[in-house]
Amino acid sequence: MKVPLSEGMWKGRRAFIIGGGGSLHGFDFNVLQGELTIGINAGFSLNPTVGFIYDLRLMKVLERDDEWKEYGGHKVWLNYEDPNLRGWPPDVRVLRPTRARDGKSTWSKSLAAGLYRGTNAGSSALNLADILGADTIYLLGFDFYGEEGKTKNWHEKYAKEWKQQERVYQSFMQDFAVLARSGELRSKVVNLNPASRLRCFEFGNIFEVLPGLTASPLQWKPPVPADPVVRKKLTPASVEGFQGLGDTIYMRPCIKKLLEQHSVVYLDTPWPQLFWDMPNVLPVRPRNLALRTQAANARVQNSTTWRWRPSGLPTYKFGYTVEDMRGGYTPLTAMMKCLSVSDPVDFSMAVNPEWAPTWLASVRRPLGVIHPATVRKEWENPSRCPSQSHLQAIIDAHPEVTWVSVAWLAEGQEWLSGPPLHGVQYEFNRGELPMEQVLAVLAAADVAVAGPCFMLPAAAAVGTHMLCVFGGSIHANALIDRRMGPYVTPITPMPFCNCWRHNHDCNKAIPHDRLLGAFNMVLDRAMAKQVV
Repeated sequence: MKVPLSEGMWKGRRAFIIGGGGSLHGFDFNVLQGELTIGINAGFSLNPTVGFIYDLRLMKVLERDDEWKEYGGHKVWLNYEDPNLRGWPPDVRVLRPTRARDGKSTWSKSLAAGLYRGTNAGSSALNLADILGADTIYLLGFDFYGEEGKTKNWHEKYAKEWKQQERVYQSFMQDFAVLARSGELRSKVVNLNPASRLRCFEFGNIFEVLPGLTASPLQWKPPVPADPVVRKKLTPASVEGFQGLGDTIYMRPCIKKLLEQHSVVYLDTPWPQLFWDMPNVLPVRPRNLALRTQAANARVQNSTTWRWRPSGLPTYKFGYTVEDMRGGYTPLTAMMKCLSVSDPVDFSMAVNPEWAPTWLASVRRPLGVIHPATVRKEWENPSRCPSQSHLQAIIDAHPEVTWVSVAWLAEGQEWLSGPPLHGVQYEFNRGELPMEQVLAVLAAADVAVAGPCFMLPAAAAVGTHMLCVFGGSIHANALIDRRMGPYVTPITPMPFCNCWRHNHDCNKAIPHDRLLGAFNMVLDRAMAKQVV
């Protein structure tokens, strides 16, 4: 006989909330056996501890559903649509939304008081798990990204007309962001999808949380958005990609769009790990790798990473010029022009949870990643480099931040443009961290600070708020595109020397108050995890 649900009955235990996101397509749910689970809406079909239903449409459908009738877990329905249905259905515990004087729903501390009702079922399920007393609540399938402009689910339980416009996720994320900073949550909340757009809770490594999960993350990432029947008719293509790290990150959205036209893409790239979440991208090792960091990264890849490209494939080439950028193109729009791809493009980049270094879990928060101002022999451009003193001023003003410094210095090849930075707790300035770990640390960070280097597109792609401190010669408008999202905030000297020369003595002065004010704004936004 089931013990009725009651406040605190899950105290000392962990719990999992199973959302509806497409990232759970193909996920091995057997690893959740023996765990406390709340399956949202159609998630009851996974036989969770609690089957939580949110809306009347689904409840009316489930009344005739044999699988729902046979489900033996706790059936809970948040009935906010029809108060006259209190006694229906008889085997379901019906809860009502909480109400405050202003009419808005409030966070509940007891089942008798009802449940918080925000913009989505996930926030209400979170309130339920919090009331039940779970010490840690893990989120699965809280993706908040869809497919072809519509919402996306891992199951086929919903009628086609139930799908909403993808923009509805924006209000979902705002709802969670408010809850995360409200102080109401008693439980610790951990998001287990590193590609999720919901970034107001900390992320966890799903393979550490669920060690029985042996499948590659590629098996439960969202599939390439294309109809399977149509996909069979697509042909492969070849792309001669960029060697530069930053350019490769700018290139990713275009490759995603190209996969809508081709079955697979054979891509020349020294950075194959940047495409780990695109199983239809087949990396080809470039023949002439003269650049230092790119060649070093290619050397450490497993030989099975590389593919042989068939002959006779249609070939696309990337390229852009200074004239393109001076004419109003950003690297992203210039690359979109090369491949003749159009909006919308997805700039986001998933980070494999296995990439995180072990020491990262014990780092004191807030965590900041900083790239010192450096100059490279291969692309010597001291004009573009920010003043090192600005970066030092930010560190000095914020000793509460745990600073991690990342660079690839090498004698005669890449050097600091000013004195070494002080007050940094973790220093990896000579390439000690492989690129996978650099991206994992950046994605886990609360905030980042750097000049206009690879970290600019990387922070935008992984969703980490960053202050980009510019030097001179190339303006922020030439590198930051609205399609990259809201994460990168630029600050430039005034007046700005838009000379486009590599060795000019550009003005790099930024008033101290203006510099720190800009960083404080970025840090506040990052710590509040605001969704802009």
